[in-house]
Amino acid sequence: MPKTPRFPRLPRIHAADPQESEQTWENAPQLLAALNGARLGAWFWDVESGRISWSRGTQALFGYDPRQPLPKDLDYLDLLPAEDRERTLQAFYAVIAGEPQDQAMR
Repeated sequence: MPKTPRFPRLPRIHAADPQESEQTWENAPQLLAALNGARLGAWFWDVESGRISWSRGTQALFGYDPRQPLPKDLDYLDLLPAEDRERTLQAFYAVIAGEPQDQAMR
């Protein structure tokens, strides 16, 4: 994977406690209910802290039990199919550089 010093690394997933993650979404109960009902997920990335909070639906989409803590320090790229990693990394760098992106992920 190329190292680009002027851009931050892709974030690592730190939210290991499903209850803590769910509290992050409490101020959007209708959105959370709609996402859960549709078996979709959402996530929030706090760029300054590097923390990502997943909804339980996102956790399930990546194959993790939404009622259980996530493994410590997941690397987002490791969760993607190998053939999507480079494209995802380039899109990430483009967004950080201020370039709009329209990406579909599997």
